[in-house]
Amino acid sequence: MVLTDKGLKTYDAAIRLYAPKINSLVQGLPIEEIKTAGRLIKALRKKLEQEVSADA
Repeated sequence: MVLTDKGLKTYDAAIRLYAPKINSLVQGLPIEEIKTAGRLIKALRKKLEQEVSADA
């Protein structure tokens, strides 16, 4: 995937808004819990993508 200049600027603007919110949400959580949540999200995404591919 390649972003246009406008797309890249939009993405960067969204991340600037998103990052502080995420940082405030995870503040105080143990790093291991954050890592576990990340692994869970990746596993769920992989399963969903496989189901979507199977349906296509």
